Amino acid sequence: MSYILEGTIQRERLADPDFAEAYARLAEMHLCIRWFGYDLSPEHVTRAKEAIDRALLLKPENAVVREANGYYYYYELRDYARALDEFTLCLRKEPGNAWHYANISYVQRHLGRFEEALENLKIASQYDPRSNLFARDFGVTYRELFLYKEGEKAINLLPVSRDAMLGPDYLYDLAEIYTIVGDHEAAIDKLEVLLKIPAGVHIGSLKVNPVWNPLRNHPRFQILLEEGI
Repeated sequence: MSYILEGTIQRERLADPDFAEAYARLAEMHLCIRWFGYDLSPEHVTRAKEAIDRALLLKPENAVVREANGYYYYYELRDYARALDEFTLCLRKEPGNAWHYANISYVQRHLGRFEEALENLKIASQYDPRSNLFARDFGVTYRELFLYKEGEKAINLLPVSRDAMLGPDYLYDLAEIYTIVGDHEAAIDKLEVLLKIPAGVHIGSLKVNPVWNPLRNHPRFQILLEEGI
């Protein structure tokens, strides 16, 4: 499917070499392929950056182009502050666009700003009430807010030593939240514990689950995958 989409975009680009939006969509496709774990080849980064640079040269103030640039900061560089700036700029240019509110929300989650993320997802749902994705993500964000606030308390109240079934679940959720908000050392601390207990986490899950993509270049996480401690 990605090759079909790329072919369509390339035809649009060749038909009009100044079609900045086509370059932007091409960049987004390559970034999404890596972000969602379909193909982690660095070739996609190179091609995405080339397409974004071309799009920015053609239409530097275009909302579609700046959105693609935001995805580059978000998905590839994980520079969430810069991504937030780009998506906020998009929203100023297109105030009623539900996706701009949603993108701002997704970045705010990574910054640990869950209350703001919830509010922006709520607005996104109001602009696009038929979107099942926004409704699902609202629930996910609400859960993350609760876990972030209550996670450590839950671990103290119900440690693995007291409940070998539910205790690991709380540890896993907390590791996931730490990953999302960028506290990677704390996330890996929890994963190290989980890998040592029977009801923890399987090494195979760490290798393929896109939840852990932000950790993949971290030396400690790479050691976990290599050694499977």
